[in-house]
Amino acid sequence: MMAAARSELKEEPYRSWAAKAYSQVANMAMLAQMFEGMKRFEDLSKAANRLLLEGILAAGGGERDAATSLHSGGPLLGTLLSSMGFWQLTLSDVASIGTSGLATLQEVMRGMITVLGLDTEQLSKEVNSFLNRSGDLLEIPQIDAKPDWNKIHGANLNVQVLAEALLHESWLIAWNAARLFEACSDQPSRQDLLRNALHNGHGRNLSLVGSLAHDVWGDDAFAALHDRLRKVLASGCGFLYEPMIQNATTPDSLEAAVLRTLDGIACEDPKIAEDASEALRVVDAQLLAQHRVRMRELLEHWKRRGSWCDGCKQAVYGHSCAKCHTVPPEPRKHLVYSLFKSGALSFEELRELAHEGSYGAAEEARKGLVQWALSDTAILQKLIADVRTGSAPEGLLAEMLRQPVDQLKEISEHLLTLHDSSSPAVRARFVGSLSSGWLRTELARQLAQKALLDEAPDSLQGFRKGGLLQVVRTGGPLRSPRPKREFRPGIELRNPLDYAVCLNQKRATGEPGATRRQTRPRLVMVPQFKRY
Repeated sequence: MMAAARSELKEEPYRSWAAKAYSQVANMAMLAQMFEGMKRFEDLSKAANRLLLEGILAAGGGERDAATSLHSGGPLLGTLLSSMGFWQLTLSDVASIGTSGLATLQEVMRGMITVLGLDTEQLSKEVNSFLNRSGDLLEIPQIDAKPDWNKIHGANLNVQVLAEALLHESWLIAWNAARLFEACSDQPSRQDLLRNALHNGHGRNLSLVGSLAHDVWGDDAFAALHDRLRKVLASGCGFLYEPMIQNATTPDSLEAAVLRTLDGIACEDPKIAEDASEALRVVDAQLLAQHRVRMRELLEHWKRRGSWCDGCKQAVYGHSCAKCHTVPPEPRKHLVYSLFKSGALSFEELRELAHEGSYGAAEEARKGLVQWALSDTAILQKLIADVRTGSAPEGLLAEMLRQPVDQLKEISEHLLTLHDSSSPAVRARFVGSLSSGWLRTELARQLAQKALLDEAPDSLQGFRKGGLLQVVRTGGPLRSPRPKREFRPGIELRNPLDYAVCLNQKRATGEPGATRRQTRPRLVMVPQFKRY
């Protein structure tokens, strides 16, 4: 009816009123749909949480008791969930816990309870008490404990169930199943079971298979992975290229691994191609140099082809999707690194790539230019000259000033020429770096005082960002540089509600935020896996 009214009303102001009313109704309908989806997802998450607790109860041999009531806060339950990485999960992971039935969940929980040495009777009481009061899982204390993997041999776990759990939709089940599967080193059936998972798996679960390859197959790991990547590629196969290269122990096998990886970069799936190109970063420069022609062809291929946005089902030729602004996979970034590493890119080619934008291949090209400049005075002089005139690629100076202070001190003579650049933005960036410690304190203060007279707004803004205004006014010492904050790998957000969980985690544990970037999922809980 609103659409009909809007189409029939031609005169003002009635036409504008109808358009405004139609817009408000459409927005209300969109909000109602969003809240309905949130409510449905919340109900699904509550059901999954209940299933999780019931699985823990069954794994410990306990039974449901509606009369149990404790006030201890659940330390054993907190220890179990924390040690399993529960607090690093997204809501999507939690909601998918019950997709494969209770038996798989129960076996994984039984194994983790065993290696953590938890009192099953007390744990059952805590779970029953929590179920009885319908508590929020966020109330459970976070208590990390180190599992004793030697205890697993007495648990008599079903390795076949663990192998099936490797492909579980929930990362809580799949990742902990991989940890238990790795610890069951005395089970000879692991090789065939993992091979089945290798050929039947897809998505991020294949990263677990790749992590287990060397431990389970030993010297045969390369052949198994190479054979899988020779066949039709499924989603997630990109995670197998790096372990294949790492398990190539002879010159012939390493050459075969590189050729297979280059074929992966040429595939139609941008995500697989990106993972394959990233895997090449660990290859020796001399070996990469033998394939520089092929890598150049692939670099040009992906420039013409562009990437792909899965959500909007459209090609992406820039940094992000024009419609939803999601950053898609970009194989060219890692190809630029490998080409630079092998000496296949000239200064002019790197500079041209660095002008493409702010991220991806351009970002990698800027890093290459800076590293080259730090070891070659002629290149450094060229870059400084470009920066002084404001013709350098965007972000180049910022990348240069991000280098360690000791390296900046070595090129300070060249950096000092930027203080009177004709570009206000360059002067702002230069002044903003004076407090980082690469310049003598007295000289930095003199340049800061001179910058106060700079009438360009951009330069004064950089001066304020550098934190030097108070220094000049008071004559106090320069502040020491801030220590870089260590960020643990983030959580990939697939659902709008995941952001709320991420904020809760940040408040509770100090975890950093996440990104919408469609990249390789970060394994926030992988230190237990052996390196191949």
